Amino acid sequence: MLAKYHDMGKLGSGGFGSIVKVCRKHDGMIFARKVVEFPPNDRQLRQLVLNEVRVLSTIRHPNIVMYEESFLDPDRKHLHIVMEFCEKGDLADYIHKTMIADDSVPLARIWSIIDQIGLALYRCHNGQNHPQDPAGQYVSPPGTTNIRVYHRDIKPANVFLDKHGSVKLGDFGLCAIMGPSDRMRSTFVGTPQYMAPEVVSGQLYSEKSESWGLGCIAHELATLQPSFYVHGDDEYQLNRRIKHLAYPRIPTQYGADLKDFITGCFTLNPDRRLGMKDILDNPYVVESRCQRQLTLKRAKWEAERQERENESEAKHRRREEDLQRREKILADQVAAVQRAGAELQTRERALYARDLAFTSRELLIKQQENAAREDRAKWQRESAAIAEKTAQIKAEEEVVRVARARVEKDFETRRAELQELERSVKDKKKSNDLKQVRRKRAWVSRIAKFKLRKANQAAEVKKLVDQQLSRKRKSAVRDAKKEVYRAKARSQARQNPVVMTPVATTSVATALGTDSGGGKGIDSPGNNKRRPALWQAATSANPGSMPMELGDTFYISNNMVQYQSDGGD
Repeated sequence: MLAKYHDMGKLGSGGFGSIVKVCRKHDGMIFARKVVEFPPNDRQLRQLVLNEVRVLSTIRHPNIVMYEESFLDPDRKHLHIVMEFCEKGDLADYIHKTMIADDSVPLARIWSIIDQIGLALYRCHNGQNHPQDPAGQYVSPPGTTNIRVYHRDIKPANVFLDKHGSVKLGDFGLCAIMGPSDRMRSTFVGTPQYMAPEVVSGQLYSEKSESWGLGCIAHELATLQPSFYVHGDDEYQLNRRIKHLAYPRIPTQYGADLKDFITGCFTLNPDRRLGMKDILDNPYVVESRCQRQLTLKRAKWEAERQERENESEAKHRRREEDLQRREKILADQVAAVQRAGAELQTRERALYARDLAFTSRELLIKQQENAAREDRAKWQRESAAIAEKTAQIKAEEEVVRVARARVEKDFETRRAELQELERSVKDKKKSNDLKQVRRKRAWVSRIAKFKLRKANQAAEVKKLVDQQLSRKRKSAVRDAKKEVYRAKARSQARQNPVVMTPVATTSVATALGTDSGGGKGIDSPGNNKRRPALWQAATSANPGSMPMELGDTFYISNNMVQYQSDGGD
Protein backbone atom coordinates (compact mmCIF):
# COMPACT_ATOMS: atom_id res chain seq x y z
CA MET A 1 0.00 0.00 0.00
CA LEU A 2 2.88 2.38 0.70
CA ALA A 3 3.96 2.03 -2.93
CA LYS A 4 0.74 3.80 -4.03
CA TYR A 5 1.95 7.11 -2.56
CA HIS A 6 4.93 9.33 -3.08
CA ASP A 7 6.19 11.26 -0.03
CA MET A 8 6.40 15.04 -0.53
CA GLY A 9 7.64 16.16 2.90
CA LYS A 10 6.93 16.06 6.61
CA LEU A 11 4.17 18.35 7.88
CA GLY A 12 4.54 17.87 11.65
CA SER A 13 5.05 15.46 14.51
CA GLY A 14 4.02 14.96 18.14
CA GLY A 15 3.22 12.38 20.77
CA PHE A 16 0.68 10.75 18.43
CA GLY A 17 3.25 10.17 15.66
CA SER A 18 3.93 12.20 12.51
CA ILE A 19 2.05 13.70 9.55
CA VAL A 20 3.50 13.37 6.01
CA LYS A 21 2.30 15.06 2.85
CA VAL A 22 1.91 12.45 0.10
CA CYS A 23 0.82 12.28 -3.53
CA ARG A 24 -1.16 9.38 -4.94
CA LYS A 25 0.73 8.17 -7.98
CA HIS A 26 -2.06 7.06 -10.29
CA ASP A 27 -4.08 10.33 -10.22
CA GLY A 28 -1.76 12.91 -8.57
CA MET A 29 -4.14 13.78 -5.70
CA ILE A 30 -2.58 15.23 -2.54
CA PHE A 31 -3.30 13.69 0.89
CA ALA A 32 -1.99 13.80 4.45
CA ARG A 33 -0.76 10.48 5.86
CA LYS A 34 -0.77 10.11 9.63
CA VAL A 35 1.71 7.54 10.96
CA VAL A 36 1.00 6.32 14.51
CA GLU A 37 2.55 3.56 16.54
CA PHE A 38 0.58 0.33 16.72
CA PRO A 39 2.18 -1.59 19.61
CA PRO A 40 1.07 -5.22 19.78
CA ASN A 41 1.21 -5.35 23.59
CA ASP A 42 -0.50 -2.03 24.51
CA ARG A 43 -4.19 -2.85 24.14
CA GLN A 44 -5.43 0.56 25.30
CA LEU A 45 -3.28 2.48 22.80
CA ARG A 46 -4.29 0.14 20.00
CA GLN A 47 -7.94 0.70 20.86
CA LEU A 48 -7.50 4.47 20.66
CA VAL A 49 -5.86 4.17 17.24
CA LEU A 50 -8.59 1.86 15.97
CA ASN A 51 -11.25 4.22 17.35
CA GLU A 52 -9.82 7.06 15.27
CA VAL A 53 -9.89 4.91 12.13
CA ARG A 54 -13.46 3.81 12.87
CA VAL A 55 -14.69 7.36 13.51
CA LEU A 56 -13.02 8.87 10.45
CA SER A 57 -14.23 6.05 8.18
CA THR A 58 -17.82 6.34 9.51
CA ILE A 59 -18.45 10.07 9.95
CA ARG A 60 -18.70 12.07 6.74
CA HIS A 61 -19.23 15.80 7.23
CA PRO A 62 -18.00 18.93 5.39
CA ASN A 63 -16.43 20.22 8.63
CA ILE A 64 -14.66 16.95 9.57
CA VAL A 65 -11.42 15.85 7.93
CA MET A 66 -12.32 13.34 5.23
CA TYR A 67 -10.95 9.82 5.58
CA GLU A 68 -9.42 8.06 2.56
CA GLU A 69 -7.93 4.74 3.73
CA SER A 70 -5.72 3.11 6.39
CA PHE A 71 -3.26 0.24 6.43
CA LEU A 72 -0.46 -1.32 8.47
CA ASP A 73 3.15 -1.29 7.32
CA PRO A 74 4.82 -4.65 6.53
CA ASP A 75 6.24 -5.11 10.05
CA ARG A 76 2.78 -4.29 11.58
CA LYS A 77 4.30 -1.79 14.03
CA HIS A 78 2.82 1.40 12.55
CA LEU A 79 -0.65 2.29 11.30
CA HIS A 80 -0.94 4.65 8.33
CA ILE A 81 -4.11 6.75 8.08
CA VAL A 82 -4.55 8.56 4.75
CA MET A 83 -6.91 11.57 5.02
CA GLU A 84 -7.78 14.88 3.45
CA PHE A 85 -4.93 17.40 3.12
CA CYS A 86 -5.67 20.91 4.49
CA GLU A 87 -3.44 23.36 2.63
CA LYS A 88 -3.70 26.29 5.10
CA GLY A 89 -2.60 24.32 8.18
CA ASP A 90 -4.30 24.37 11.56
CA LEU A 91 -6.01 27.11 13.58
CA ALA A 92 -3.02 27.43 15.94
CA ASP A 93 -0.81 28.44 12.99
CA TYR A 94 -3.49 30.88 11.83
CA ILE A 95 -3.62 32.54 15.31
CA HIS A 96 0.19 32.64 15.52
CA LYS A 97 0.56 34.28 12.09
CA THR A 98 -2.12 36.84 12.96
CA MET A 99 -0.32 37.69 16.21
CA ILE A 100 3.05 38.04 14.45
CA ALA A 101 1.45 40.34 11.85
CA ASP A 102 0.09 42.49 14.78
CA ASP A 103 -3.40 42.03 13.40
CA SER A 104 -6.72 40.72 14.75
CA VAL A 105 -9.19 38.08 13.60
CA PRO A 106 -12.38 39.65 12.16
CA LEU A 107 -15.50 39.12 14.28
CA ALA A 108 -17.39 37.57 11.39
CA ARG A 109 -14.56 35.11 10.93
CA ILE A 110 -14.73 34.13 14.64
CA TRP A 111 -18.53 33.50 14.46
CA SER A 112 -18.01 31.47 11.25
CA ILE A 113 -15.34 29.30 12.89
CA ILE A 114 -17.57 28.77 15.96
CA ASP A 115 -20.45 27.77 13.69
CA GLN A 116 -18.44 25.25 11.67
CA ILE A 117 -16.84 23.64 14.73
CA GLY A 118 -20.25 23.53 16.42
CA LEU A 119 -21.83 21.78 13.41
CA ALA A 120 -19.01 19.19 13.40
CA LEU A 121 -19.35 18.57 17.16
CA TYR A 122 -23.17 18.40 16.94
CA ARG A 123 -22.73 15.66 14.29
CA CYS A 124 -20.29 13.78 16.57
CA HIS A 125 -22.45 14.10 19.71
CA ASN A 126 -25.82 13.23 18.17
CA GLY A 127 -24.95 10.88 15.32
CA GLN A 128 -26.77 13.14 12.86
CA ASN A 129 -26.48 16.60 11.38
CA HIS A 130 -28.04 19.75 12.85
CA PRO A 131 -31.45 20.53 11.30
CA GLN A 132 -30.09 23.79 9.88
CA ASP A 133 -26.80 22.26 8.71
CA PRO A 134 -26.07 23.40 5.13
CA ALA A 135 -24.82 19.87 4.42
CA GLY A 136 -28.39 18.55 4.86
CA GLN A 137 -29.32 15.28 6.47
CA TYR A 138 -26.51 12.86 7.19
CA VAL A 139 -26.43 9.58 5.31
CA SER A 140 -24.14 6.88 6.70
CA PRO A 141 -21.73 5.20 4.27
CA PRO A 142 -22.78 1.73 3.07
CA GLY A 143 -22.08 -0.97 5.66
CA THR A 144 -21.83 1.47 8.62
CA THR A 145 -24.18 2.71 11.36
CA ASN A 146 -24.56 6.10 13.00
CA ILE A 147 -22.24 6.46 16.00
CA ARG A 148 -21.92 9.08 18.74
CA VAL A 149 -18.45 10.38 19.56
CA TYR A 150 -16.81 12.67 22.15
CA HIS A 151 -13.75 14.31 20.62
CA ARG A 152 -12.19 15.04 24.07
CA ASP A 153 -9.31 17.15 22.69
CA ILE A 154 -10.86 20.35 21.31
CA LYS A 155 -8.06 22.89 20.74
CA PRO A 156 -6.79 25.11 17.87
CA ALA A 157 -4.09 22.61 16.89
CA ASN A 158 -6.81 20.01 16.05
CA VAL A 159 -8.86 22.37 13.86
CA PHE A 160 -7.64 22.62 10.26
CA LEU A 161 -8.26 25.01 7.35
CA ASP A 162 -8.54 23.88 3.73
CA LYS A 163 -7.59 25.91 0.68
CA HIS A 164 -11.00 27.69 0.69
CA GLY A 165 -10.72 28.63 4.39
CA SER A 166 -13.35 26.13 5.54
CA VAL A 167 -12.91 24.64 9.03
CA LYS A 168 -12.14 20.91 9.38
CA LEU A 169 -12.19 19.14 12.76
CA GLY A 170 -9.53 16.43 12.96
CA ASP A 171 -7.27 14.31 15.16
CA PHE A 172 -9.73 11.89 16.74
CA GLY A 173 -6.91 9.98 18.45
CA LEU A 174 -8.37 10.56 21.95
CA CYS A 175 -12.05 10.27 21.03
CA ALA A 176 -14.55 8.12 22.92
CA ILE A 177 -17.25 6.19 21.08
CA MET A 178 -20.51 6.42 23.04
CA GLY A 179 -23.28 3.89 23.18
CA PRO A 180 -26.89 4.79 22.30
CA SER A 181 -27.74 5.61 25.95
CA ASP A 182 -24.30 6.77 27.18
CA ARG A 183 -24.14 10.43 28.16
CA MET A 184 -21.29 10.69 30.67
CA ARG A 185 -17.57 9.80 30.72
CA SER A 186 -14.92 9.95 33.43
CA THR A 187 -11.60 9.24 31.62
CA PHE A 188 -8.98 11.91 32.13
CA VAL A 189 -7.68 12.60 28.59
CA GLY A 190 -6.98 15.70 26.54
CA THR A 191 -4.88 18.85 26.76
CA PRO A 192 -5.08 20.34 30.29
CA GLN A 193 -5.20 24.00 29.18
CA TYR A 194 -8.39 23.29 27.18
CA MET A 195 -10.06 20.85 29.64
CA ALA A 196 -13.36 21.68 31.34
CA PRO A 197 -13.32 22.00 35.18
CA GLU A 198 -15.19 18.72 35.67
CA VAL A 199 -12.61 16.87 33.53
CA VAL A 200 -9.71 18.43 35.44
CA SER A 201 -11.25 17.49 38.77
CA GLY A 202 -11.89 13.91 37.59
CA GLN A 203 -15.70 14.13 37.73
CA LEU A 204 -18.16 12.78 35.19
CA TYR A 205 -18.47 14.87 32.07
CA SER A 206 -20.74 15.04 29.05
CA GLU A 207 -20.72 16.70 25.61
CA LYS A 208 -20.92 20.12 27.35
CA SER A 209 -17.27 19.66 28.32
CA GLU A 210 -16.48 20.24 24.68
CA SER A 211 -18.46 23.52 24.75
CA TRP A 212 -15.73 24.68 27.19
CA GLY A 213 -13.06 23.78 24.57
CA LEU A 214 -15.03 25.66 21.90
CA GLY A 215 -15.16 28.68 24.23
CA CYS A 216 -11.36 28.42 24.65
CA ILE A 217 -10.95 28.50 20.86
CA ALA A 218 -13.27 31.55 20.56
CA HIS A 219 -11.44 33.35 23.37
CA GLU A 220 -8.01 32.58 21.82
CA LEU A 221 -9.20 33.86 18.42
CA ALA A 222 -10.23 37.12 20.07
CA THR A 223 -7.22 37.61 22.36
CA LEU A 224 -4.58 35.73 20.26
CA GLN A 225 -3.35 33.97 23.43
CA PRO A 226 -4.34 30.85 25.40
CA SER A 227 -7.25 31.29 27.84
CA PHE A 228 -5.70 29.53 30.82
CA TYR A 229 -1.97 29.61 30.28
CA VAL A 230 0.47 28.64 33.02
CA HIS A 231 4.22 28.36 32.85
CA GLY A 232 5.42 24.77 32.87
CA ASP A 233 3.30 21.87 34.12
CA ASP A 234 1.96 23.51 37.27
CA GLU A 235 -1.36 21.66 37.61
CA TYR A 236 -2.29 23.45 40.85
CA GLN A 237 -1.91 26.87 39.28
CA LEU A 238 -3.82 25.69 36.18
CA ASN A 239 -6.71 24.34 38.30
CA ARG A 240 -6.76 27.56 40.32
CA ARG A 241 -6.94 29.71 37.16
CA ILE A 242 -9.72 27.53 35.71
CA LYS A 243 -11.81 27.55 38.91
CA HIS A 244 -11.44 31.33 39.30
CA LEU A 245 -11.97 31.89 35.52
CA ALA A 246 -8.75 33.88 35.37
CA TYR A 247 -8.55 34.36 31.62
CA PRO A 248 -7.40 37.50 29.67
CA ARG A 249 -9.95 40.21 29.02
CA ILE A 250 -11.61 40.22 25.60
CA PRO A 251 -10.80 43.31 23.48
CA THR A 252 -13.64 45.80 23.40
CA GLN A 253 -13.66 45.85 19.61
CA TYR A 254 -15.52 42.52 19.55
CA GLY A 255 -18.50 43.82 21.56
CA ALA A 256 -20.59 42.32 24.35
CA ASP A 257 -22.18 39.55 22.24
CA LEU A 258 -18.95 37.62 21.79
CA LYS A 259 -18.06 38.28 25.45
CA ASP A 260 -21.44 36.88 26.56
CA PHE A 261 -20.96 33.85 24.34
CA ILE A 262 -17.52 33.12 25.83
CA THR A 263 -18.90 33.69 29.33
CA GLY A 264 -21.68 31.18 28.58
CA CYS A 265 -19.08 28.62 27.53
CA PHE A 266 -16.82 29.37 30.56
CA THR A 267 -19.48 28.39 33.14
CA LEU A 268 -18.17 26.20 35.92
CA ASN A 269 -21.51 24.41 36.35
CA PRO A 270 -21.95 22.09 33.35
CA ASP A 271 -25.74 22.20 33.64
CA ARG A 272 -25.75 25.97 33.17
CA ARG A 273 -23.10 25.88 30.40
CA LEU A 274 -24.13 26.38 26.76
CA GLY A 275 -24.75 23.18 24.84
CA MET A 276 -24.04 22.63 21.15
CA LYS A 277 -27.69 23.28 20.25
CA ASP A 278 -27.61 26.55 22.22
CA ILE A 279 -24.40 27.55 20.52
CA LEU A 280 -25.73 26.77 17.04
CA ASP A 281 -28.97 28.64 17.77
CA ASN A 282 -27.08 31.79 18.78
CA PRO A 283 -28.34 34.61 16.50
CA TYR A 284 -24.81 35.64 15.51
CA VAL A 285 -23.87 32.07 14.80
CA VAL A 286 -27.05 31.64 12.73
CA GLU A 287 -26.33 34.91 10.95
CA SER A 288 -22.80 33.75 10.25
CA ARG A 289 -24.15 30.43 8.95
CA CYS A 290 -26.64 32.24 6.71
CA GLN A 291 -23.90 34.55 5.52
CA ARG A 292 -21.69 31.57 4.87
CA GLN A 293 -24.54 29.83 3.04
CA LEU A 294 -25.03 32.95 0.97
CA THR A 295 -21.30 33.05 0.37
CA LEU A 296 -21.33 29.39 -0.57
CA LYS A 297 -24.35 29.87 -2.81
CA ARG A 298 -22.74 32.95 -4.32
CA ALA A 299 -19.52 30.99 -4.81
CA LYS A 300 -21.53 28.13 -6.28
CA TRP A 301 -23.42 30.55 -8.51
CA GLU A 302 -20.14 32.20 -9.48
CA ALA A 303 -18.67 28.78 -10.13
CA GLU A 304 -21.69 27.80 -12.24
CA ARG A 305 -21.58 31.14 -14.04
CA GLN A 306 -17.87 30.73 -14.58
CA GLU A 307 -18.51 27.21 -15.77
CA ARG A 308 -21.20 28.45 -18.16
CA GLU A 309 -18.91 31.20 -19.35
CA ASN A 310 -16.10 28.73 -19.74
CA GLU A 311 -18.43 26.39 -21.57
CA SER A 312 -19.67 29.21 -23.79
CA GLU A 313 -16.12 30.39 -24.33
CA ALA A 314 -15.07 26.83 -25.08
CA LYS A 315 -18.01 26.54 -27.49
CA HIS A 316 -17.02 29.81 -29.20
CA ARG A 317 -13.42 28.64 -29.20
CA ARG A 318 -14.47 25.35 -30.78
CA ARG A 319 -16.55 27.22 -33.38
CA GLU A 320 -13.65 29.55 -34.06
CA GLU A 321 -11.30 26.58 -34.32
CA ASP A 322 -13.85 24.91 -36.64
CA LEU A 323 -13.99 28.06 -38.77
CA GLN A 324 -10.22 28.29 -38.78
CA ARG A 325 -10.05 24.64 -39.74
CA ARG A 326 -12.56 25.20 -42.55
CA GLU A 327 -10.69 28.30 -43.70
CA LYS A 328 -7.51 26.30 -43.66
CA ILE A 329 -9.19 23.52 -45.66
CA LEU A 330 -10.55 26.11 -48.11
CA ALA A 331 -7.13 27.75 -48.35
CA ASP A 332 -5.61 24.32 -48.91
CA GLN A 333 -8.19 23.63 -51.62
CA VAL A 334 -7.51 27.02 -53.28
CA ALA A 335 -3.80 26.30 -53.08
CA ALA A 336 -4.45 22.83 -54.54
CA VAL A 337 -6.48 24.40 -57.41
CA GLN A 338 -3.70 26.92 -57.99
CA ARG A 339 -1.13 24.15 -57.95
CA ALA A 340 -3.33 22.14 -60.35
CA GLY A 341 -3.61 25.21 -62.66
CA ALA A 342 0.13 25.73 -62.48
CA GLU A 343 0.62 22.03 -63.18
CA LEU A 344 -1.80 22.26 -66.13
CA GLN A 345 0.09 25.23 -67.55
CA THR A 346 3.33 23.39 -67.05
CA ARG A 347 1.91 20.33 -68.80
CA GLU A 348 0.61 22.51 -71.68
CA ARG A 349 4.04 24.09 -72.05
CA ALA A 350 5.58 20.63 -71.89
CA LEU A 351 3.15 19.35 -74.58
CA TYR A 352 3.90 22.37 -76.80
CA ALA A 353 7.63 21.79 -76.36
CA ARG A 354 7.04 18.12 -77.07
CA ASP A 355 5.19 18.98 -80.31
CA LEU A 356 8.05 21.23 -81.35
CA ALA A 357 10.48 18.45 -80.53
CA PHE A 358 8.42 15.96 -82.58
CA THR A 359 8.32 18.38 -85.56
CA SER A 360 12.05 18.96 -85.34
CA ARG A 361 12.58 15.24 -85.05
CA GLU A 362 10.44 14.57 -88.19
CA LEU A 363 12.47 17.12 -90.13
CA LEU A 364 15.65 15.54 -88.88
CA ILE A 365 14.37 12.06 -89.81
CA LYS A 366 13.51 13.27 -93.33
CA GLN A 367 16.98 14.77 -93.68
CA GLN A 368 18.45 11.52 -92.43
CA GLU A 369 16.34 9.54 -94.89
CA ASN A 370 17.51 11.72 -97.85
CA ALA A 371 21.08 11.34 -96.66
CA ALA A 372 20.51 7.58 -96.33
CA ARG A 373 19.19 7.42 -99.96
CA GLU A 374 22.22 9.26 -101.19
CA ASP A 375 24.47 7.02 -99.14
CA ARG A 376 22.71 3.95 -100.53
CA ALA A 377 23.18 5.06 -104.14
CA LYS A 378 26.80 5.82 -103.41
CA TRP A 379 27.15 2.42 -101.72
CA GLN A 380 25.62 0.68 -104.72
CA ARG A 381 28.10 2.43 -107.02
CA GLU A 382 30.94 1.52 -104.73
CA SER A 383 29.64 -2.08 -104.55
CA ALA A 384 29.69 -2.38 -108.34
CA ALA A 385 33.24 -1.03 -108.46
CA ILE A 386 34.23 -3.40 -105.68
CA ALA A 387 32.68 -6.36 -107.53
CA GLU A 388 34.63 -5.45 -110.68
CA LYS A 389 37.82 -5.05 -108.74
CA THR A 390 37.11 -8.34 -106.94
CA ALA A 391 36.86 -10.18 -110.27
CA GLN A 392 40.13 -8.63 -111.38
CA ILE A 393 41.77 -9.64 -108.09
CA LYS A 394 40.46 -13.21 -108.46
CA ALA A 395 42.02 -13.45 -111.94
CA GLU A 396 45.32 -12.14 -110.55
CA GLU A 397 45.06 -14.57 -107.65
CA GLU A 398 44.65 -17.46 -110.09
CA VAL A 399 47.82 -16.41 -111.95
CA VAL A 400 49.63 -16.11 -108.62
CA ARG A 401 48.35 -19.53 -107.55
CA VAL A 402 49.70 -21.21 -110.69
CA ALA A 403 53.07 -19.47 -110.29
CA ARG A 404 53.16 -20.39 -106.62
CA ALA A 405 52.46 -24.07 -107.45
CA ARG A 406 55.36 -24.03 -109.89
CA VAL A 407 57.66 -22.41 -107.37
CA GLU A 408 56.61 -24.88 -104.66
CA LYS A 409 57.35 -27.80 -106.98
CA ASP A 410 60.84 -26.44 -107.71
CA PHE A 411 61.35 -25.84 -103.99
CA GLU A 412 60.41 -29.42 -103.17
CA THR A 413 62.84 -30.75 -105.76
CA ARG A 414 65.68 -28.61 -104.45
CA ARG A 415 64.85 -29.50 -100.86
CA ALA A 416 65.06 -33.23 -101.71
CA GLU A 417 68.45 -32.69 -103.30
CA LEU A 418 69.61 -30.69 -100.30
CA GLN A 419 68.44 -33.41 -97.92
CA GLU A 420 70.35 -36.01 -99.88
CA LEU A 421 73.47 -33.87 -99.75
CA GLU A 422 73.02 -33.37 -96.00
CA ARG A 423 72.75 -37.13 -95.44
CA SER A 424 76.01 -37.73 -97.30
CA VAL A 425 77.75 -34.97 -95.33
CA LYS A 426 76.43 -36.41 -92.07
CA ASP A 427 77.76 -39.88 -92.94
CA LYS A 428 81.25 -38.49 -93.62
CA LYS A 429 81.16 -36.43 -90.48
CA LYS A 430 80.03 -39.42 -88.44
CA SER A 431 83.01 -41.52 -89.64
CA ASN A 432 85.44 -38.69 -88.76
CA ASP A 433 83.78 -38.29 -85.37
CA LEU A 434 84.19 -42.01 -84.63
CA LYS A 435 87.94 -41.78 -85.28
CA GLN A 436 88.27 -38.76 -83.03
CA VAL A 437 86.23 -40.50 -80.32
CA ARG A 438 88.46 -43.52 -80.48
CA ARG A 439 91.55 -41.34 -80.17
CA LYS A 440 90.02 -39.51 -77.23
CA ARG A 441 89.07 -42.76 -75.54
CA ALA A 442 92.65 -44.03 -75.95
CA TRP A 443 94.05 -40.85 -74.41
CA VAL A 444 91.49 -40.98 -71.58
CA SER A 445 92.42 -44.61 -70.91
CA ARG A 446 96.12 -43.75 -70.82
CA ILE A 447 95.53 -40.81 -68.50
CA ALA A 448 93.37 -42.95 -66.22
CA LYS A 449 96.04 -45.65 -66.05
CA PHE A 450 98.67 -43.00 -65.33
CA LYS A 451 96.58 -41.52 -62.54
CA LEU A 452 95.99 -44.99 -61.12
CA ARG A 453 99.73 -45.68 -61.09
CA LYS A 454 100.33 -42.35 -59.39
CA ALA A 455 97.73 -43.18 -56.76
CA ASN A 456 99.28 -46.62 -56.14
CA GLN A 457 102.71 -45.03 -55.77
CA ALA A 458 101.38 -42.48 -53.32
CA ALA A 459 99.71 -45.25 -51.32
CA GLU A 460 102.93 -47.29 -51.19
CA VAL A 461 104.93 -44.22 -50.13
CA LYS A 462 102.43 -43.45 -47.45
CA LYS A 463 102.55 -47.06 -46.28
CA LEU A 464 106.34 -46.94 -46.06
CA VAL A 465 106.23 -43.64 -44.20
CA ASP A 466 103.69 -45.08 -41.75
CA GLN A 467 105.92 -48.10 -41.17
CA GLN A 468 108.93 -45.87 -40.51
CA LEU A 469 106.92 -43.75 -38.11
CA SER A 470 105.80 -46.85 -36.24
CA ARG A 471 109.40 -48.09 -35.95
CA LYS A 472 110.49 -44.65 -34.84
CA ARG A 473 107.91 -44.57 -32.04
CA LYS A 474 108.96 -48.02 -30.85
CA SER A 475 112.65 -47.14 -30.80
CA ALA A 476 112.43 -43.69 -29.20
CA VAL A 477 114.84 -44.69 -26.43
CA ARG A 478 117.32 -46.19 -28.86
CA ASP A 479 117.25 -43.12 -31.04
CA ALA A 480 117.91 -40.99 -28.01
CA LYS A 481 120.99 -43.09 -27.19
CA LYS A 482 122.15 -42.82 -30.79
CA GLU A 483 121.85 -39.06 -30.60
CA VAL A 484 123.98 -39.08 -27.47
CA TYR A 485 126.48 -41.32 -29.21
CA ARG A 486 126.57 -39.12 -32.28
CA ALA A 487 127.09 -36.08 -30.13
CA LYS A 488 130.07 -37.76 -28.48
CA ALA A 489 131.39 -38.89 -31.90
CA ARG A 490 131.16 -35.37 -33.27
CA SER A 491 132.92 -34.07 -30.22
CA GLN A 492 135.75 -36.58 -30.72
CA ALA A 493 135.87 -35.78 -34.42
CA ARG A 494 136.35 -32.14 -33.69
CA GLN A 495 139.14 -33.03 -31.31
CA ASN A 496 140.67 -35.62 -33.73
CA PRO A 497 139.73 -34.63 -37.34
CA VAL A 498 139.73 -37.52 -39.84
CA VAL A 499 139.08 -37.28 -43.64
CA MET A 500 136.06 -39.41 -44.48
CA THR A 501 136.30 -41.35 -47.66
CA PRO A 502 132.94 -42.15 -49.24
CA VAL A 503 132.29 -45.84 -49.08
CA ALA A 504 129.96 -45.66 -51.96
CA THR A 505 129.20 -42.73 -54.16
CA THR A 506 126.46 -42.85 -56.64
CA SER A 507 123.88 -40.57 -58.10
CA VAL A 508 120.32 -40.44 -57.00
CA ALA A 509 119.24 -42.03 -60.19
CA THR A 510 121.68 -44.95 -59.74
CA ALA A 511 120.76 -45.37 -56.10
CA LEU A 512 117.17 -45.42 -57.02
CA GLY A 513 117.77 -47.98 -59.70
CA THR A 514 117.48 -45.61 -62.67
CA ASP A 515 120.08 -44.25 -64.95
CA SER A 516 120.40 -40.64 -65.81
CA GLY A 517 119.80 -41.24 -69.49
CA GLY A 518 117.15 -43.89 -69.33
CA GLY A 519 114.23 -41.45 -69.50
CA LYS A 520 112.59 -42.75 -66.34
CA GLY A 521 112.72 -40.88 -63.07
CA ILE A 522 111.28 -41.61 -59.68
CA ASP A 523 107.96 -40.38 -60.85
CA SER A 524 108.00 -42.41 -64.00
CA PRO A 525 105.04 -44.75 -64.37
CA GLY A 526 107.35 -47.65 -65.26
CA ASN A 527 109.47 -47.38 -62.08
CA ASN A 528 107.02 -48.57 -59.47
CA LYS A 529 107.88 -52.26 -59.23
CA ARG A 530 111.29 -52.27 -57.47
CA ARG A 531 112.56 -49.93 -54.77
CA PRO A 532 116.25 -50.08 -53.86
CA ALA A 533 117.16 -50.29 -50.21
CA LEU A 534 119.02 -47.02 -50.52
CA TRP A 535 115.79 -45.21 -51.44
CA GLN A 536 114.07 -46.72 -48.47
CA ALA A 537 116.90 -45.58 -46.21
CA ALA A 538 116.67 -42.07 -47.62
CA THR A 539 112.98 -41.87 -47.10
CA SER A 540 113.27 -43.21 -43.55
CA ALA A 541 115.86 -40.53 -42.78
CA ASN A 542 113.61 -37.72 -44.04
CA PRO A 543 110.02 -38.89 -43.77
CA GLY A 544 107.35 -36.65 -45.26
CA SER A 545 109.78 -34.56 -47.36
CA MET A 546 111.79 -35.54 -50.44
CA PRO A 547 114.20 -32.69 -51.33
CA MET A 548 116.45 -34.96 -53.33
CA GLU A 549 116.97 -34.47 -57.00
CA LEU A 550 118.81 -36.30 -59.77
CA GLY A 551 122.56 -35.88 -59.32
CA ASP A 552 122.60 -35.76 -55.50
CA THR A 553 125.36 -37.83 -53.77
CA PHE A 554 124.75 -40.34 -50.91
CA TYR A 555 127.29 -41.27 -48.20
CA ILE A 556 127.15 -44.36 -46.02
CA SER A 557 129.00 -44.11 -42.71
CA ASN A 558 128.45 -45.84 -39.40
CA ASN A 559 125.34 -47.50 -40.75
CA MET A 560 123.91 -44.05 -41.66
CA VAL A 561 122.89 -42.76 -45.07
CA GLN A 562 123.99 -39.23 -45.89
CA TYR A 563 123.60 -37.31 -49.13
CA GLN A 564 124.74 -34.07 -50.66
CA SER A 565 122.80 -32.20 -53.26
CA ASP A 566 124.24 -30.47 -56.28
CA GLY A 567 123.44 -27.16 -54.68
CA GLY A 568 126.05 -27.75 -51.97
CA ASP A 569 123.70 -28.58 -49.09
